[in-house]
Amino acid sequence: MTYKVSIITNDNVFFNLIDSFLKAQDGSIVTTKITSISEIESNYTQYSDLIIVDGNLTKNSPIELVHDMRYTYDIYIEIWFFSDNMLPEYIKKAKEVGANLILKKPFNPTEIAIKIKEFLHRNTIINQRT
Repeated sequence: MTYKVSIITNDNVFFNLIDSFLKAQDGSIVTTKITSISEIESNYTQYSDLIIVDGNLTKNSPIELVHDMRYTYDIYIEIWFFSDNMLPEYIKKAKEVGANLILKKPFNPTEIAIKIKEFLHRNTIINQRT
């Protein structure tokens, strides 16, 4: 089975770090880099198993982006939000708009790749049972 992870970022280092460690963990995971709201509007994320949002987006507010995915585009796929801003009010807002998991930057890419792989495999098993 092939899994698709959409990574919303305009930072090549962030994308390449996650992408390379995921490929090292599991060759069945395909990543797609999304850099603009127009790509979301084109339904790229509708076919993903997981969406990762870079909390340091420079073109859009990442909080507004998560909000729009949930409430404008009706995207209900799991969203993981990576942020170096761990102020309680910022984290609360990210959760309120629909982030399922908030992860602190900087992060250990090996641990994140393992966590993503485990989530994807677990989610597949759960979906096969229903």
